[in-house]
Amino acid sequence: HTAHKIVQRTEEVLSRAPKYFAERDSIRFAIERKSDGKVMGIFDLHSFSPQNHRMELGYGLAKAYWGFGYMTEAVREVIRFAFDEMGMHRIEAECETGNLRSIRVAERCGMTLEATRVENEVNKGRFVSNHVYAIVRQ
Repeated sequence: HTAHKIVQRTEEVLSRAPKYFAERDSIRFAIERKSDGKVMGIFDLHSFSPQNHRMELGYGLAKAYWGFGYMTEAVREVIRFAFDEMGMHRIEAECETGNLRSIRVAERCGMTLEATRVENEVNKGRFVSNHVYAIVRQ
């Protein structure tokens, strides 16, 4: 995808955010560059388990913004928000096994590899495996 297509898709997803929030399905955030407010990607907090104080985190960033530390900074802040503002105890994230940048973000943010789900998802017409990363409140 080009950066424009990613931003357009992000805006489409965010337009549905109030509905998902009202239904307690997910919370979605745009990732904006501080210097100019440009939308670079998206966060999705989902699969809430309030009784277990657990949730999942998803994230995506337009390729033009890779390698600048934006995603690591944003994931750290979302983890802080989930622990401090939402009262979560555990946060999980899944990364495709071949998505090394996403894996590095999870690891830099203190998440630990807990499992690999083999061919658990179809992406672009092929089965892919996902690593499961998690962090618990200390």
